[in-house]
Amino acid sequence: MTRWTHSRIPKCDDVTDNQRDSRYLALNDEPKEGVMTKNVGGIDRVLRIVIGLALLAGYAMNPGGGYSWLYLLGIVPLATGLIGWCPPYAILGFNTCSMKK
Repeated sequence: MTRWTHSRIPKCDDVTDNQRDSRYLALNDEPKEGVMTKNVGGIDRVLRIVIGLALLAGYAMNPGGGYSWLYLLGIVPLATGLIGWCPPYAILGFNTCSMKK
């Protein structure tokens, strides 16, 4: 198996059919089933980032409190806001991204 590094760019002959297919799928714009497509957008995304940062700031200000570990739950909205994908939204079929015209 060919190991890809930044110093060695594979030639077309070095690429197997499976790797070629995975490249095509990665470049294809059509969403595939089971692929993380963005489902968090707009104000929802901004609010998630702000709330996540606020909770993490609360932990930084009060690290010794009894329930201060709950502030670390701010990682979840921060991550989903930065990534733009929310697993419960995907399961329930929600999408807050704007529609393309």
